[in-house]
Amino acid sequence: MLWVNWSHLSILHQEFKKLIKYVKENVVQESNPYQAPVADVSVNADVPLVLQEPVSNPFGQGWSWITEAFSLFKQGAGVWIGMFIVYLLIILVGSVIPFVNMLIGLITPLFTAGFMVACYNGDTKGNIQFIDLFAGFKRQFGNLVLLCLLYLLLSLAILAVMGLLIFIVAGSEQLSAFSAISSNSATPEDVQLFMANFLLIMLVGMALWVPLMMAFWFAPALVVLNEQGPWTAVVLSFKGCLKNILPFLLYGIVLTVFAILATIPLALGWLVLGPVITLSMYTAYKKIFLAV
Repeated sequence: MLWVNWSHLSILHQEFKKLIKYVKENVVQESNPYQAPVADVSVNADVPLVLQEPVSNPFGQGWSWITEAFSLFKQGAGVWIGMFIVYLLIILVGSVIPFVNMLIGLITPLFTAGFMVACYNGDTKGNIQFIDLFAGFKRQFGNLVLLCLLYLLLSLAILAVMGLLIFIVAGSEQLSAFSAISSNSATPEDVQLFMANFLLIMLVGMALWVPLMMAFWFAPALVVLNEQGPWTAVVLSFKGCLKNILPFLLYGIVLTVFAILATIPLALGWLVLGPVITLSMYTAYKKIFLAV
């Protein structure tokens, strides 16, 4: 009987040793504050954004910018759609309020900067928050306001050039042709004269507005994420777009097709396409300006 008891005690002793070993290897190590973490916690840390001179991307990157943006969109589709709807409501309501409508165009880069902060947090931390939409009103606010004013100044300069061009082109013959078209008494020669001058003005306008868009496409991201000054951000954005004309060509063609498709079902597709376009600004910015 005594031998059996000692056998049982020996078995219990072996099991107890196994338990102690398990506790040491699992419980103690997990609670040890001085032990290096086993899990990858880098997703919760700020990931530095190392800015470089803008680089050229291959032609196919125009498509990759969109697909990567859609992958980022899927991480929190509901939040992205909510942010986009609120942004549209602010723009639409503000545009019908006297005096406020004059400021709507100025605050657009502030919201764009907010979207870029949300993209950064979603991309590096997997943490997409609705409140990030208004991050531009807290982070780099002064520089973003200066960026808005710079955009306004350059826009007015373009409008002044176009106005001067219209004044030069619109001679007595042009005014007579326009008057005849308005009164439905125009001859084919009147229509031809008017259309020729109209197309000339439109081409000049596009030649001026496209560089402006290039200069401000990435500027909010460069200001809010890389803390660049307004003018530096504008110059870098223009360089980045200029070096990537070919992928931007593919990018524009694909988005044009998607825009047509998104408009067909009562424009509901824009609830997805709108945020994806905004997110694609961030994915393109990463490929062009960040050293990885």
